Amino acid sequence: MSIQYTATDFLNTLSGNGYSYTKSYKKKVLESDTNVETLQEDVAELKKTIKNLKRYSEDDTPETKLEKQLSSLVESYNSTLIDADDVSNDELEKQLDKLKTLVSDNEKLLKKVGITISDDGLTFDSETFEDADNKTINKLFDGKESFVNQADKLMRKIEKYTDKAQYSVVEHSFGSTVQYGTDDIMLAASFMNAKEVVRLLGTLGELMENGTLSDEYEGEVDDYLSRLASLYNSSSTGEYENFSELQSLYDNNKEALSTIGYTFSEESDGILMTYGGSASFDSTEFVDAYLSLFGSDSEFINSIMEYCDDGFNSVLKTASLDISIVDEYV
Repeated sequence: MSIQYTATDFLNTLSGNGYSYTKSYKKKVLESDTNVETLQEDVAELKKTIKNLKRYSEDDTPETKLEKQLSSLVESYNSTLIDADDVSNDELEKQLDKLKTLVSDNEKLLKKVGITISDDGLTFDSETFEDADNKTINKLFDGKESFVNQADKLMRKIEKYTDKAQYSVVEHSFGSTVQYGTDDIMLAASFMNAKEVVRLLGTLGELMENGTLSDEYEGEVDDYLSRLASLYNSSSTGEYENFSELQSLYDNNKEALSTIGYTFSEESDGILMTYGGSASFDSTEFVDAYLSLFGSDSEFINSIMEYCDDGFNSVLKTASLDISIVDEYV
């Protein structure tokens, strides 16, 4: 949603910020959680160890190999629980709680093979393992209801939810600043002022049409007509990229503009427009020319005001800043 400013308020805002404007916005980004990535490594190692223990065979698995696997089980289990504390995911936490419960339910058997439970996790004692009998070992590692088989099933779910937790949508705040030059501000101000002058000339034209233009307002016509030339000159000398549009508009109305006192001259820095006339309300020729330009429903007025709006927005890049310039706040 764009932010509304009147032209005056926006220029005042720029002036108060050193002729610059910072656009702040938020963007949602899919990011990988580094804590989850660390946990994934732990989970993969624990799953691998449990898979190896599932292959245990009383006849084929050497005692030294089993001892290493149990030591690895304790190490990877502890690492998994430690790193899981840095990851916030309800489903993952539920599965890890089930794994801890499974370990707790098998505490007596695990203790007989050298694995004990403490507040800090699991510990492994090789001397106790050496005294373990095959019956205890088989209960832990052989059969569908064995500790290692149930742990293997849980590890699949833990791995699944760990992978799901890896990516999350994170909202970041960003800001981009546009810095304007003094020439930009002056040209934008000339567009704003010219639009207001044209609006006032149109109001005077309506009064003229209705025969209600007082002597007081008649004295202001010359001033406004002179100020209107500044728009043309600012666009010409400022090398505004769409100046040709205004030039065509003035060329198409050159006769009426000349009648009310405007002249055009080509100078070294561009084509200049000068108001050297004097409003003559007793002259039918002047009044007709004025009304053809500034009367009610004047295409000339509408075109210039549209040109001013486009020029103001173009010079100050309002569209890229999501700014809407309005005549009145809604």
